[in-house]
Amino acid sequence: MKTAFTRHLFIFASGIALIAVLAACSKDRSAPVPAVGTEIKPADISFPGLQMRPGGNAASFTVIGRIKNRSAQATLTEVKLRMTMEDVLASGASTTVAETMVTLRQEVPPAQSRDFEEKVEFGRLPRPKGRLEWNYSVAEVKGK
Repeated sequence: MKTAFTRHLFIFASGIALIAVLAACSKDRSAPVPAVGTEIKPADISFPGLQMRPGGNAASFTVIGRIKNRSAQATLTEVKLRMTMEDVLASGASTTVAETMVTLRQEVPPAQSRDFEEKVEFGRLPRPKGRLEWNYSVAEVKGK
């Protein structure tokens, strides 16, 4: 009788342990849903009047402009820009000769704008065969 009781107790304890393990493994692992007003997309921002000015040396520049948050709810907190320098030939053909990322940390409330100035380092640029031309694209945005 003692053996039967021990066996039933073991089976009962094993069942409880199995339920605990299954409960721990079945947690929702989906991506967290952003709180209302925190989602901001690259299309929600613009850069009117963006300029690139020479910096302290041949590979150093300063990007100056205004960042506009067109979101109706989210405050912009950070933007990462992918900056490229291209060698453009007279024929119009171009080659990317340098690329860098620039992080702008600005709090811009919904439907507002802020001025900014940020240093840009491309590293050593090769002597151009045509003219150097810079471009940018928005790589990432964050909001709250």
